[in-house]
Amino acid sequence: YEGRSRIEKAFKSGNQRRFYLPCPHCGEHDHLQWKNVKWDKSDDGVNLPHTAYMVCEHCGGIIKDHHKPGMLKSGRWQATALTTSKRIVSYHLNELYSPCRKFSDVVYDFLEAKEDPELLKAWTNTSLGEVWKEKGEQPDWQVLHDRCEPYPLLTAPRGVCFCTAGVDVQHNRLAVAIYGWGRGEQAWLLYYTEIHGDT
Repeated sequence: YEGRSRIEKAFKSGNQRRFYLPCPHCGEHDHLQWKNVKWDKSDDGVNLPHTAYMVCEHCGGIIKDHHKPGMLKSGRWQATALTTSKRIVSYHLNELYSPCRKFSDVVYDFLEAKEDPELLKAWTNTSLGEVWKEKGEQPDWQVLHDRCEPYPLLTAPRGVCFCTAGVDVQHNRLAVAIYGWGRGEQAWLLYYTEIHGDT
């Protein structure tokens, strides 16, 4: 899972190298990403995975399986993040690079897995080499923003039934938050402060 994977943590602690390949049409280098894999559909909306191809982000050119061998020969590893340690080098490579797998093979596997969250999670981990991001119901930020109402700190607005205080202990500070709670899980942040020092 995202944020809990030791592999993700190790990768992010390094310089996050990705294998950049030149587009056979425009020559611009990019790494192979699932979002750029496309395939056709029949007139009645049926997926046609055998038509899978990749689209260059720079020129929009169509990249097919027969382009891959030449692209792989001219590829280069490129760091995508700075790291404070020159000793930590991390790499990412997904199944789209495999000379033994066609783009259509990856699409077939995706289509078989996409309706089952557990299969899709396994496909995301093993085929894309990415961590699983749990999708939950998250309200649109604009909806939350529109519900904001002004009130002074350390004052309980109308609707507060009770208050709670929480303290998050960090190695160099205490983070203190006081919340007011109302009906229907409504909440107001009444006060927040950080007390710095040796805890």
